[in-house]
Amino acid sequence: MEIKVTACKSATSGENILNERMKKIYLIFLLIFLSNFKCQDINRVKIRDSLATAVYDNKMKLSNELITNFKNLDYSKLNKKIIKDVGFKNLKSKNIIFYYNGYCDHYIDDDLFSIHFCAYKTICPAYNQTHFWTEKTIKYIVSKYNINLIPYLGYVDSFITDDKPYQTFEEKIKPYYYDNSKDIILTAKNESKGLFIEKYKNPNGSKTEDILPFYYFSNKREKSELILRKIQGKAENYQSIFISFENIKDKIVIVRFKYNQDESGEFQDNKYKVYQYKNKKWKEILPREEYKSTY
Repeated sequence: MEIKVTACKSATSGENILNERMKKIYLIFLLIFLSNFKCQDINRVKIRDSLATAVYDNKMKLSNELITNFKNLDYSKLNKKIIKDVGFKNLKSKNIIFYYNGYCDHYIDDDLFSIHFCAYKTICPAYNQTHFWTEKTIKYIVSKYNINLIPYLGYVDSFITDDKPYQTFEEKIKPYYYDNSKDIILTAKNESKGLFIEKYKNPNGSKTEDILPFYYFSNKREKSELILRKIQGKAENYQSIFISFENIKDKIVIVRFKYNQDESGEFQDNKYKVYQYKNKKWKEILPREEYKSTY
């Protein structure tokens, strides 16, 4: 019996040693697998960052090439041509909301300061909304066509306002307060102030009325306060336009005009013009098929 017990103990001890070895071997394989997986993950990140850097460098190169190509051009006469082609005199309302988007087409976040920075601008780095919607251009349009122009900042989806709970509009748009929007904001806040009233029915049948003050450029001929009304998603006494720009080498500017925003926020009427600076003059040129694309 003692011999049998000793044999059983020896067998059990051998099994334990074998199990311990198997555990160590399994652990080694697991560590090797995790190490390889981690290396692959690091490589993926490096490849992703490398590709992102390459894309960024290419876009910056394109942006700088366009800026160089358009260098020292006078845009005053181009602005006059565009104003004429907008067709302000054909618009039915005397109150025109114009959408302002600036020039940036890609942003990066600074989480530490909660601010968004313009990473690159490749669509219209040389000539863009900051060149067209200047104080001089706006006041020329207001005076010539006897209309009110109301700026609407598309990237924050808001009028220029000092509505509560913000003390100033700058606080409201701080994360998106780019240099290219400062001029129009500060200029508008030295002009007239009106009210935007929106009425709509809630799903439960109750009615809501929102009132928002805004700054705008007035034709100065109207003595009463400007009040814009939107009832059930439909504009009652104003129209909206959106003018976008695209720069192409050889000093070409594509201008896209959008009119008549519907209840869903989409613009129903669209057209575009193409201009080129040649022989010291801005001239309209025939559009190509590839110019029809929108952004």
